Amino acid sequence: MDRPRRGRVGAGEFGYTRNMARVRPHGSVRMCCGVWAADEGLLGRAVQLLARAFGELLARSSPIPAPRPDEGPGAAGPSGLATEGPSGPTAPLIDPASGETAAARAREAVSRQPAPAPSTMMGMQEFVGFTPRANPTQLADALVLAAAVEERLIEQLLELDAIDVPILTPGYVHPTKVVLAYRADRPQRVHLGAGAFAESVLWYGPQGWCGHPWTPAALLTHRGLHWVGRLRDAALSDAKGGV
Repeated sequence: MDRPRRGRVGAGEFGYTRNMARVRPHGSVRMCCGVWAADEGLLGRAVQLLARAFGELLARSSPIPAPRPDEGPGAAGPSGLATEGPSGPTAPLIDPASGETAAARAREAVSRQPAPAPSTMMGMQEFVGFTPRANPTQLADALVLAAAVEERLIEQLLELDAIDVPILTPGYVHPTKVVLAYRADRPQRVHLGAGAFAESVLWYGPQGWCGHPWTPAALLTHRGLHWVGRLRDAALSDAKGGV
């Protein structure tokens, strides 16, 4: 009986190789977040808090009129986000005051926030992207971090007697796709961890960006796609070894 050729895992006609079984690096991505709010003042308040939590802003879209998402406050967002700088290792975001990770501080907040009923209320949608490099494995952590930002927003708005809490939907932009994270399950979403789900909302093909039936309408506008393009350029630069 002939022995399989060196470098082959299986035998016969399939010709599997060891290289086929290797897990390829996922590469770096740029974290992002969709923000829905009733007006531009609340948008600005939410973006300010997001920049403190996730890092310096790299790209910010213009506000886009959009109905209120049916996901509810904190519908999207990961847990204990770790970021990677141009020359530094990946490390979890830590509150300098308490020394706790964002995940530890916000995990309880995620479980306490119920998803509200669908609404046709109109507001403004904006998308922001962040400068620190990250990787896709940090998406579940970003969901929890976004929930912590929402908790802070709730505290501020209660003091102002406001009731329309901005809705945050974190995710990441990769050169080939855009992925958003949610706390509600849907048929097209994949499970990331306890109470965390993700779905691809855009993919990059020969003709440019393409959407899905569930893609947020605001993301498919000229302003939304222009914003995605800026983050894609940054992710491509990362892949080529740019700073």
